Amino acid sequence: MEDFIKVFVVGMLLFVAAIALLGSGPIDSGTKTGDFNKEHILYEGSIGAVGVVTENSRNIPIADFEVGYTIGDKTLVNEEEITIENGWFRQNFKELTFSGEEVQKMVLLFDVFDMNTYGNLTVKLNGNILHTNITYPGEYRFESEDLKETNTITIESISSRLKFWAPTTYILNNLKIVVESYGVQEKIIPFEIYNYESAGWSRGTFSFYVEDSIKNNPLYVELNNYKIYEEKPLSSEIIYEQKFTQLETKLKTGENILKVSSGKDSKYSLKNAELTIFFYSSGQAVSKSKTFDVDRYIIYLMESSVNVTGRINVTVNEAPVDTGLTMNLNDKIYHVDSVGSNETISLPFVLDDIHEGKNTLSFSTHGTYKLG
Repeated sequence: MEDFIKVFVVGMLLFVAAIALLGSGPIDSGTKTGDFNKEHILYEGSIGAVGVVTENSRNIPIADFEVGYTIGDKTLVNEEEITIENGWFRQNFKELTFSGEEVQKMVLLFDVFDMNTYGNLTVKLNGNILHTNITYPGEYRFESEDLKETNTITIESISSRLKFWAPTTYILNNLKIVVESYGVQEKIIPFEIYNYESAGWSRGTFSFYVEDSIKNNPLYVELNNYKIYEEKPLSSEIIYEQKFTQLETKLKTGENILKVSSGKDSKYSLKNAELTIFFYSSGQAVSKSKTFDVDRYIIYLMESSVNVTGRINVTVNEAPVDTGLTMNLNDKIYHVDSVGSNETISLPFVLDDIHEGKNTLSFSTHGTYKLG
C-alpha cells in the first residue's frame, strides 16, 4: 500500500476561565456580589490543525504454506538392508518399536532380496503373527489397524534344525514402517516490530487467499496467542484481509509471533500471505494560534483578589504520535512531555500572564493529537 499523508484538522475546546475561589462583596457600585463566584469564559473554540503526519506501512511477506490437522503418511523406519538368521550357531532377528498415538493404520513393507528354504520367515505385531511361511524373493506388504499405545514388530526366521551347517537366512531390503496418523501442520512466523512502529502505531492487517481447503474446522490465526481470525474461508481468488490492533494483540517492540493453524480433518493451502504494519511518523513542528479579548472587568476581577486564578483545559481524544505538546499563553510557556488518549490537560495562569485587549494562545507539536 502506498504511503499517504494525513493532516489532522481537529477541534480543540479551550476554556480560559477566570474563577473566583474565595471572596465576596462588590467590586464597585455597578458590580453584584455574586460575580466573585462565577466562571468567566474568555475563549471557547477550535484551534484547527494540530500536527502533520505521514502514515507509512511496512509489508512482511510470508511464503505460501499449508496448515491443517489431517491423516497423512509418515515413515517411522527406513532400513536399506537387514539379515535374518536362525541356526545352531547363529541367530539374528529384528525388533522394531513405534508409537500408536493418533495412528490409524500401520503398513510394513520390505523386499526379500535373497533367502534359502530351510525355514519360514515370521512377522509378528505385538506377539500376533501377521505372516509365517517360506518367503521367496519379491515385494511384501503387511497392514494392521489393531494397534496399541506402544507397538513392537518382530521379524525372525524358523531354525534350520537338523541343517546345522547353515542357518535359515533371509536378506531383506528397503524395510519400512509407514503409519497413517493425524498430524498437526501449523505455521509459526516470528516477526519484529521496531520502536518507531510501536510508538506511532496505527493498525495492522493479515491478508491471504486460499488455493485449496478441507473445511471441516475453521482456519485459526493468532497473534501473540490472541485469536484475530476464526472462519472457514472459501477456496478462491478472494483476498481476505483481517485487521488487528496493538492493544488486543499485545504487539510490542521486538519479537512477536504469528501462528496459523486449523482443527481436526481440516486443511488450508494459503497463498500470498502477508502482514502489513501501518504507523505514523511525525513531520515538522506545526503551530496554530488563536487570539481572544480580555476586557477591563476580568483584569479588575483578578487584581481585586489573590484567590482568583485562570485555567486552560484541553481534552485529548487520541494521541497517535505522542511527542509532547507546547502551549503559549502570550509569553507564558507550558510544555507537556507526554499525554495519552482520553486525558485532559489542565494548566493554570495568573494575572501576569494576560493583559487587557488582544491575547494570543498558541499550540505546537512534532507529534499528532486529536483534540476536542
